[in-house]
Amino acid sequence: HTENIIFYNGKAHKIDEVTFHHEDRDPTKPWKFTSNDDRFNMVLEPLIPHEEKINFGIIRLDSKLLHGLYSGDLVLDNGEKIHVEDMLGHAEDIDWKW
Repeated sequence: HTENIIFYNGKAHKIDEVTFHHEDRDPTKPWKFTSNDDRFNMVLEPLIPHEEKINFGIIRLDSKLLHGLYSGDLVLDNGEKIHVEDMLGHAEDIDWKW
C-alpha cells in the first residue's frame, strides 16, 4: 500500500512504490524519483530547500523538504504518457528515530 498518486485532468491515477534517488539526502542538489512500475520518472530541481534536525537523545528527526521544479515523464492508468517540464512542486524525506 502506498499514498502515491497522480492527479491529471481531475482524475486520480495510482502509482506503485516510488524511490528517491538523491546524493546523501542533499537538498541543494536535484532529486530523482522513479516508480517500480515504471510509471513515474521525474527530477526535482531545487528552488527552496529546507532542512530540520532535532536530537533529544531517544527522539531524533532529520527532515529534508524541497520546493522546486519537476521535469520528466509519467504514465496514466490508460497508458497515456505525459511529459512534464518545470512544474512547481515539493517533496520531503523524513527520518524519525524513537
